[in-house]
Amino acid sequence: MRSTGEVMGLDADLGVAFAKAQAAAKPGLPVKGNVFLSVKDADKTARFELARRLNELGFVIYSTSGTAKTLGGKTASR
Repeated sequence: MRSTGEVMGLDADLGVAFAKAQAAAKPGLPVKGNVFLSVKDADKTARFELARRLNELGFVIYSTSGTAKTLGGKTASR
């Protein structure tokens, strides 16, 4: 039986602290795969750079229709 461990990331920036904690945990941060983005209207243009970087890293981006429209992507219907 394995014990569960705890990790903590410290930084003045919450996002950096979270990333440090995730990187210290096993199996670590993913380097490929899928991500889901759903961004409120007020923040959509500010998150364009994040989506662009994730796409450059090879992640497939799934999003709500409003976010996809802002990012210039296509939406899938079921």
